[in-house]
Formats: sequence, C-alpha cells, structure tokens
Amino acid sequence: MTFGHLIFFENIYGTALLRWLLGTTLVCLCETWMTMRLWEKYVQQSQLTFHTNHFSIADCVTLGRGFLVAGVAGFLFLPEPAGWHAWLPGSLYILSVFADYVDGYLARLHNSASEFGAALDLNFDALTTLIGSLLGIHYGHLPPWYFAVGLAFYVFSLATWFIKKSGKEIFELPPSHYRRIVGGSNAIFIGFALTPVLPVNWLIILAGIFNLLILAGFFRDWFCVSGFMQELPFNKGTHNKLHSKIN
Repeated sequence: MTFGHLIFFENIYGTALLRWLLGTTLVCLCETWMTMRLWEKYVQQSQLTFHTNHFSIADCVTLGRGFLVAGVAGFLFLPEPAGWHAWLPGSLYILSVFADYVDGYLARLHNSASEFGAALDLNFDALTTLIGSLLGIHYGHLPPWYFAVGLAFYVFSLATWFIKKSGKEIFELPPSHYRRIVGGSNAIFIGFALTPVLPVNWLIILAGIFNLLILAGFFRDWFCVSGFMQELPFNKGTHNKLHSKIN
C-alpha cells in the first residue's frame, strides 16, 4: 500500500469518526440537559426515596444506557456501514436494551426505586426508540411510516401538557403488562432491525405489526389519562388524579 493510499484511508476514516463524534456529542448534551431538568424537579421530593442527594446504582446504569444510545445516534451522520461494521449500531442498541432491564432489576434489588429514576428511565426509553427508528429508516431497513412509533411518546406528552395547561383533570395511568411486553419486544425488534440479520421484507411486515400494537397502546393510555375511560359505565367511580410522570 502506497503512502497516498494511507492518506486516503486516514481522511475517510478520520472524517467518519468526526461525524460520528458530532452526533454522539449532541445526544449526550441532550441527555445531560434532560437529566439535570428531571433531577431539579424530583430532588426536592425527599419523601419519594432515601436517595435524596446522589444517584442510585440503578440511575447510574440508566445514564450508562444513555451513552450507548448516544453512540447509536452518531451513526445517523454516516452512511450504512459495511462488513463487520454493519453489526456495530445494532449491537450498541441491543446492549442499551439489556441495560434497561438491568437498571430495573438493580432498583428493586437495592430498594432504590424513585420518581426521579422512573422519569429518567421513561425519557431515555423514548429517546432510544426515537433514535432507533430514525436510524432504521435511514438505513432503509424500516419503512418511513415507522417514525410514528418514534414520535408517539412525544405526541402523547405534548397532548397531556395541553390538558394540564387547560386546567382539566389528568387521571392515573394504570400499570399495564401490555405496555411492558409490547414496548420491550419493540425495543428488541429495533435492535435486530439495525443489524443485517433479517431481510428487509420481513422487517417491513414486523414493523407494521409493532406500529399497530404501539399506537394502539398509546391510544388506550390517552383515553385513560384524558378521562374518557373513566366516563364509561364500568369505570365510573375510579377517578384517581395522576401524579404525572410525563415530562
């Protein structure tokens, strides 16, 4: 290999690294702002947890998950990698999904669950889904309409904010096995969609199924928090006001 070839490859990979670092840094800054905003909101509520002056182990794992997701976001600024590099985005994404299960386990193990940790986890979940759906569309592995899944949380949050500002009552969002199972399965699906393991035709079919399941879940949750579900005959008398975790 000549000296000219070395310079060529150095320029190509150097430029790619800078672009990846740019995307990663921007998302890290966004996550830092999000974390500090939530900390300022919940740190005053000392009755919610005994971790009132520092992050718990579970919170630190959640922040580490955020760095993994930021690394995935860096690939948005690059063309789809080839060869063994094609496994990098999906592998980082799947690691972040695994870390999501670990932080919940640690919170239960150390009895360190808190409103702050729950809100941080929820917002990082939403950011992870948004970035994963964008990258899958960027690579052509997912159809453009799958972006609705990435935006669903933010549209839901904005609509809830409008209800609050209008002075109307916000109702409690009940626990849901459907929400956990479908959300977790969708996260794993996005991770595999960012790897070359499945053909695009299969991915489009699965994307349609998850798109319907996710949006159906958000519509159901919307009916709950907006009060529509409470107006149904079999739900009357269950009006419990929400201490909202939507931010």
